[in-house]
Amino acid sequence: MTLSLFLSLLPINLASRCGAFLMLQFGSLIKKNKRAIKHVDMIFDNLNSEKVISNMWGNIGRNLAELMLLKKILKQKHRFIYNLPDFGESDVGNIFITAHFSNWELSSVPLMYEGINISAVYRNIKNPYINNYLYKLRLNIYKTGLFDKHKTSAQELISHLKAKKNILLLCDQREFKGINIPFLGKTAATMTVPAVIALKTGAKIYAIKVTREKKVSYKYDFIEIPITKNGDKNNNIKTIMNDINNIYSEWIIESPENWLWTHKRWIKQENK
Repeated sequence: MTLSLFLSLLPINLASRCGAFLMLQFGSLIKKNKRAIKHVDMIFDNLNSEKVISNMWGNIGRNLAELMLLKKILKQKHRFIYNLPDFGESDVGNIFITAHFSNWELSSVPLMYEGINISAVYRNIKNPYINNYLYKLRLNIYKTGLFDKHKTSAQELISHLKAKKNILLLCDQREFKGINIPFLGKTAATMTVPAVIALKTGAKIYAIKVTREKKVSYKYDFIEIPITKNGDKNNNIKTIMNDINNIYSEWIIESPENWLWTHKRWIKQENK
C-alpha cells in the first residue's frame, strides 16, 4: 500500500501525527460522520459534539498509521507501560475484552510480550486485499490465530478456552442477537458472548483499557469482571454484561473523543 510505504519512511511519532492529520481532513466527509455527531448529542448535553467527533477521526487516523507500523512499534517495548495482574492457575484460558477505545488494535500487546498466547475475534473487511493485509499485521500480536466474527460459533470459542488458550473480544458495538440493557444511560443491544462462554467454561473475564500517552506510548489497566452465578442463567448473563457496559461507559465519559461513535448502537433511540 502506498500510504503504508510512505509512513514507513517516517519516524513513528511523526507517522502517527500524519495519520491523525489525514483523517482530520477527510473525517467530516465520511457518511457516518453525521451519525456519530448525533450519537454524542444524544448522550451528552454539554459537549461540543462536532469537536468530539473531529478528535475521534484524529484518533482513528493515529490507530491506522500505528497499525501499519506495527512491526516497527513492537520492537520498542518501552512504549508500552503495564503491570499484568496475577491471572492465577486455571484449567481454561482467560477471556479478555476491550472496546473500540483509544488504540484498541494494541490492547493485547502486553500479553504478547509476556508470552501469554492470545487469539482474537475480528470483523472481516469487504476488500479482500486490505483484509488480508490487516490480517497478517494482526498476527504479529495474536500468535494463536484470529477468528472471523461472522463465521465463528460460541462453541468454537468454548473449545479454544478449554484448550487453555486465551481470547480477546471487542464487545462494545451493536449486536442484533444480543440483549437490551443500558449503555451510557440509554438502552442498547448488547452482545452476550463474553458472559455466555465464561459461565460455560469457568473462564475469568478481564477488561483491558488502553490509554494513549504522549509520543506514541500506551498505558494499560486490567480490570477483572465479577462472574455472577446465582442459579438463573439469564440474570447472570445480564449482570455480567451490565458490569461490562458500565466499565466501558466510565472510559467513554472520561474521554469521549477516544471512542468509536459511528456504529448504530442505540437503534430504538436513533429511529425516533
